[in-house]
Order: sequence, then structure tokens, then C-alpha cells
Amino acid sequence: MKFDLKKPEDRQPKKWDKPRKELKKEQPVEQREPRMEREFTIRLNPKKMLKGFFVIALLLGVFFAGRLSVPGESLLGSTGPSSAATTEKTSLDAQEVVQDESTQEPVENTSVETAPADDNTTEAAPADTQDEPKDEPVVTTYDNVALTLTDVGVDWKDTWGKISSVTYSLKNDEDGTVKPDHFTMLVHGYPVDEPGQFEVPYTSESVKSHSSIQDSAIVYAFGGKTKGFSYSPSEPGIGDINSVEIKLFLWDKDNNLIGHSTLNADLSG
Repeated sequence: MKFDLKKPEDRQPKKWDKPRKELKKEQPVEQREPRMEREFTIRLNPKKMLKGFFVIALLLGVFFAGRLSVPGESLLGSTGPSSAATTEKTSLDAQEVVQDESTQEPVENTSVETAPADDNTTEAAPADTQDEPKDEPVVTTYDNVALTLTDVGVDWKDTWGKISSVTYSLKNDEDGTVKPDHFTMLVHGYPVDEPGQFEVPYTSESVKSHSSIQDSAIVYAFGGKTKGFSYSPSEPGIGDINSVEIKLFLWDKDNNLIGHSTLNADLSG
């Protein structure tokens, strides 16, 4: 067995021995100056400065253009009157008011004496008032009432027809109001027990004394159940269709005859 008696530092490194890391040498600490005492170098680029001024000028131009576009605004503010001008105008108005008050003449305090009332004076008589017209009495005698049948309305149906309406006038010479109620109508050739019967229109329900009206009424037959009075040229006894005798009777509500009239009418349509 062999023993290596050399000192470790005299031995040669072997292949499997790794090199030892050298210890870092301690570097001296550099002492820095305080920040407030340092010197700084500022570099200016004229090209970039001009570009910045151009952008600022463009923004200011847009701002002032917007103010000018608003009515009543200027570059320096609103265009309304200044406070100094307003104050001056107010003072001038106050001076004018004072001058107007000074130029007004004083009003004399005069009292109006009233004359004593005369005991012999009489009060004014009230104006004569006319009596309001009273309602006329309704008469039931019709000696001075005249009914006139002036025309008939015909609805022709080729072979037969209808009397649809009558036109009439009513004259009242009585000393009171006449109140008609209904009509009856007879057509020549038809039975008298089958007359046309129909009411007067509301415009003829009251006729004042010494007045006349002209009106028309719609004809009904068979007790007011059928509208219009039907007729036929072939009816025996009707005669000439171009001249048919029609009688119209006017009655009050108590079935008192007010008047009657006859007309030869053309029913040929």
C-alpha cells in the first residue's frame, strides 16, 4: 500500500477535482452626492418645440371659434351691457324721476261742498214697465179659421202609387190660439171608412191669433200603421187618374173639426 505524504497544497489537482471558486474581492463603496446638489443637463429640440406650439395654437383656435359661433358671445365674454353702463343708466333714470316729481304742481286740497237736500224735492218716478205678453187663450170655435190644401206628394210605382205627403196652409183669424192635432184624408173612389189618418207636424201644433202658416205633413193610412196612402188606376170609381178629388180635414184633440179643403190632384206621377 502506498501513501501520499505531500501536503495538500503541493499535490497536483486530479481530473475529478473541481476548481474552487475564487472569493469575490470586496469593492470599495462609492459615495454619492445629494440629489439637490447634482447637476442636470436639459436638451432642447427646436423641431419638437415648434410641433408642440402648433398643436396648442390649433386647440386655442378651435376654442375661440366655438365661442364666436354662439350668439351674444365674444372672445372676451358676453356682449351684454357692462355693469358700469347699467349703473349709469340707472342713475339717469333716477334723476329723471326726481325731476318729474319736482315739476309736478301741488294739488290744492279743495273740498266740495254739497248742497243741502231740498225737502220739497220729489223722488224720480219709476219708469213705466210694459206688462209682459200673456199667453193667448186657446179657442175651440173655428168659424174664422181656413184650411187650404195646396199640393200632394206622389210616389208612383209604374202600375200603382202612394200619396206620401200633403202641403197646406192654415189661417187663423180668431181671437185666440188654435191647436190642431191630426188630419184625415179621403180619396175619391175609396171607402170613406178607410181614410188616411196622420198627425200634424210639431210646427203646426199651435197657431197664434190673426196669423197664418204654411206647412207639410207625412201621410199615413190604416190608423197610422202604414206610411203613405196606396191607390191604383184600376180601382173602380177612382175616375181620371190625372184629376182625382182629395179631401183633407183638420181636427183638434177633442175631434172638433177645425177646417177642411178639397183639391183635384194629378196622381199619375
